[in-house]
Amino acid sequence: MESPGGPDGRAPLDRKARKAGARRHVGRKIRLRLRIYALVFSVLLVIVVVELFMAPQTAVLPAAVSLAGGIVVGLVASRMFRLQWDSAAKNVVGKLDVLGVVILVAYIAFSIFRTRLVGLWVPADIVGVCSLAVVDGLMLGQVAGTVGGLKELYKRLALQSHL
Repeated sequence: MESPGGPDGRAPLDRKARKAGARRHVGRKIRLRLRIYALVFSVLLVIVVVELFMAPQTAVLPAAVSLAGGIVVGLVASRMFRLQWDSAAKNVVGKLDVLGVVILVAYIAFSIFRTRLVGLWVPADIVGVCSLAVVDGLMLGQVAGTVGGLKELYKRLALQSHL
């Protein structure tokens, strides 16, 4: 029978404790970036849903595929900033490395030409809603990728501290 605690044998943290730990150990810039992405995602999600009600019924599937594609690109783009532990500051910081710069340039190019790229795959009357769905997915992918990276870094640090 498993212990009720987490993988390290300690009791799982409640939401309040996790939030306090994140505030203490995750850099301010990373937290701010996550909040902005989450806010933009929320606003765009409402806009996309409203646009879908006004668009033809055939726009739902392309918009969903656009959202999924945006999530994938956002997950990849979340790698722009490599998360690492700054032992001097005792928190997690995001560093831009060479691969991050390449991803950033590709991300900017994709953002600039997204309407044209989406226009290659969907009819002209639904390009707008699909383009917004892509950006919405990008924001969700960025948040999910960064949170996943933070969790992975925490696991690595927890394993190193036990060695």
